[in-house]
Amino acid sequence: MTDSKLESAKKLLESGLLPKDLGISIPILYRWIPSAARFNMDD
Repeated sequence: MTDSKLESAKKLLESGLLPKDLGISIPILYRWIPSAARFNMDD
């Protein structure tokens, strides 16, 4: 996965898009973007 695709996927997930709607397999998605990294754990 390229850096630009990775950044795009992160932005789409942050906007509320479901992982299944990205058009890539969920295992590949979570290999590149672990679920904990999608949430702000500082709060």
